Amino acid sequence: MGGSSARLLFRQHSTRPKNVEYLYGASVVIPAMEFGVRKIKTLLVKEDQRFGGMKIRGNGEAILSSKILPKISSADMGQDSRALLDYAVALANQREIPVKEVPVSHLDRLAGNRPHQGLVLATLAPKVTHLHALGNCDLDANDVDFEKNVYEVDAGGDGILRLKTREDRKYPFWIALDQIVDPQNLGAILRSAYYFGVDGVVVTERDSAPFSPISSKASAGAMEAMPLYSTVNLGKLLQESAINGWQILGTNTNAKKSDLIPLCHFKQRCDMEVSNDLDDLKTHTPLLRLDSAPTILVLGNEGHGMRTLVSKHCHHHLIITQDQFSPNFKKSRIDSLNVSVAAGILLHELLLSV
Repeated sequence: MGGSSARLLFRQHSTRPKNVEYLYGASVVIPAMEFGVRKIKTLLVKEDQRFGGMKIRGNGEAILSSKILPKISSADMGQDSRALLDYAVALANQREIPVKEVPVSHLDRLAGNRPHQGLVLATLAPKVTHLHALGNCDLDANDVDFEKNVYEVDAGGDGILRLKTREDRKYPFWIALDQIVDPQNLGAILRSAYYFGVDGVVVTERDSAPFSPISSKASAGAMEAMPLYSTVNLGKLLQESAINGWQILGTNTNAKKSDLIPLCHFKQRCDMEVSNDLDDLKTHTPLLRLDSAPTILVLGNEGHGMRTLVSKHCHHHLIITQDQFSPNFKKSRIDSLNVSVAAGILLHELLLSV
């Protein structure tokens, strides 16, 4: 009896295609179809739905009777709505993505019993570009595509990403994640990065949360609209990028006191260095605003923070000081912020200084 049950479980598990990921929920499924960054296999919807403008064949395949997409509001994205399902099926048909009706129990299993709003998208894993360094920024205005307002990127065989500047900010701004292990934190950071217009996020390949459906869900679909990057050796990437002219800002609170800069003083400190109003200006790397140099912001692991081999390649380290908010900070046992919360604060303040 036990043996037959084990074989049955194995057969059920083995029917799930290899290398296929299942995105769940409207906030992820719809952006994945709209942006089309990853290869999509099938849209799965809960059965017994009467879609507006749709006909469901006997084999469960949905057919679009009109090429006009139903209207959908942002409020629909967070709830189980008829308009949401109509839009998803219409969008799939417009993109020529197969649509199948399946029992809700099947969607529950594919989504790991997480809320899916009747929508699950079978896709291949997203493409992740492997980098060794960020290259020099080409400031030749003739190379800028002002209409698209994006960076052209080219990660060639040497693993060096070459960038060209864009109109709204003179230099690119990237985030490097040093062994972020919680997929919820990874997704939340990607969401903030996309919201604030960060140009790229690179993660460590080992000991890091993967770019998974859970991360995509936590990013509210931002992961489906962004190019994804990883590196085998983050310390080497920072070192080579610094040689190529990048400013490296870390967040290691255990760094040398002379390297620590309170975030609330960032803009003031930059202005002081520009005006040569610092006695030790000749003995350290100048702190530059984001519109004056290509910059990488490095965020460390949830537990131990940034590794020493990574921290040593940072020119400066930013800290969010608690005493400016709470007069009783010395009595508090809560002496740090969640890394995704800290990321949002850092991005807002740094980009505000531009």
